[in-house]
Amino acid sequence: MAFIFSVLLWTLALALGSSAVAAAERPNIVVILTDDQGYADIGINPQHAAEVSTPHMDALAQAGVVFSQAYTSGHVCSPTRAGLMLGDYSQSVGVYTAGDGGRGFDPTKKIFPGFLPEEYVSMAIGKWHLGLDEDFPELKWHAMNRGFDECYKFMGRGGHSYFDLRSDSQEKFSGPIYRNLERIQDEGYLTTRLTEEACAFIDRHQQKPFFLYLAYNAVHAPAPAAGLQIVARRRRDSHTVYRLVASQVRRGADRQHSRHFVRYSPHRARSGGRDAGAARLCRPKPATAADRANGATPPNPLLEQRP
Repeated sequence: MAFIFSVLLWTLALALGSSAVAAAERPNIVVILTDDQGYADIGINPQHAAEVSTPHMDALAQAGVVFSQAYTSGHVCSPTRAGLMLGDYSQSVGVYTAGDGGRGFDPTKKIFPGFLPEEYVSMAIGKWHLGLDEDFPELKWHAMNRGFDECYKFMGRGGHSYFDLRSDSQEKFSGPIYRNLERIQDEGYLTTRLTEEACAFIDRHQQKPFFLYLAYNAVHAPAPAAGLQIVARRRRDSHTVYRLVASQVRRGADRQHSRHFVRYSPHRARSGGRDAGAARLCRPKPATAADRANGATPPNPLLEQRP
């Protein structure tokens, strides 16, 4: 999904750079990325598990366009992000696996916000995974040293604790939280905090075009959801987190209006925590000899249920 959208996103960026597009006509751009959410872990997929409920994500899909045959340049954390930011195969900069994102790539290589017109203000929120902060305070791989104007994010590998948001914590899955270039001591539930920061950014920049990159770390491990949801569900699993992510994504999306170009994508093409067969079932059925002879397109179950 991220690969095809990356093409569209970069086509938009090039068009915006043209003098033919007046400043008043330049749309706001919001990219929402979830982490480790499977192809079949969303309500619009008819093969989703019974415990999956994502009504707000489904609403975004119903009001927009669903790419049912789209692929990332790599199906794990770092390659997805590198491909999206570069508009190129992540392999072109040596990012093949999730681990590769920890060491980053050429910090002088321009990424997406650097190609937008100067009028745009940009912010990176959430999971970065395009280089660590071991060189602090230099931070050559930090988003604000790669073209972003603002950030609220973490630079550690893979996941981050959803509750421990202190930059001085030594707990597993903890790590510094950055507001711009400063390490901060924060509190709250991380998915909620990411959404609050996204909404605040939108509110601050109503008078100018903006690019918001909102990269949730959910539903990546660890998988604790907010306490009331765990009590209500009596289960501590990743699908509890899905529901929370869905509500937070919709809260952010509700702040958008017709001038905003909103894109939501999970970065995986398999069913998280489930057999990958569910994902295979959702792909279009192979064309038969009769289909090819008649020029018919085999049915796509993802699109069949849309009105």
